Amino acid sequence: MNELKCTDNGLTRHELGRMNQTYIHCGAKFWMEEKNQNTSLAFPTFSTCCAHGKVHLSHLIDPPSYLLNLYTLSNSDAVSFCKNIRRYNNVLACTSFGADINMIAGQEISDFCIHG
Repeated sequence: MNELKCTDNGLTRHELGRMNQTYIHCGAKFWMEEKNQNTSLAFPTFSTCCAHGKVHLSHLIDPPSYLLNLYTLSNSDAVSFCKNIRRYNNVLACTSFGADINMIAGQEISDFCIHG
C-alpha cells in the first residue's frame, strides 16, 4: 500500500509495505507501522482492534451468493457494481438512522437539521 504525503516540493510516496501482521488475539491485519509504540518489532501489539483480547466479535456470516458474486465475478453486473459501489453506499448511508427532521425553509431537500 502506498500513501502520498505532501512536502514543500510536492508529493512524495511513502511505502507502508505489506499488511502482513496478524494480531494474535483477534486475527486483525495490520501494517507494522501501526504497532503500539512501546512494543518491539519481534512481538508487536496493536490496540485499535480488540483491546488486547477484551472485545470478542462473532465471525461474519457468508454473504448471499448474489452479493458475493457481485464482489468476485467479472461479468457486466459485477463490474458495474464494483465501479459504482461508493455511489450505492452514499445512497443508502442516511436510510438507517431515525430522527425528527425539521426542514430549513427555502433550502433544497439535501439540507436539513436534526433535532433531538
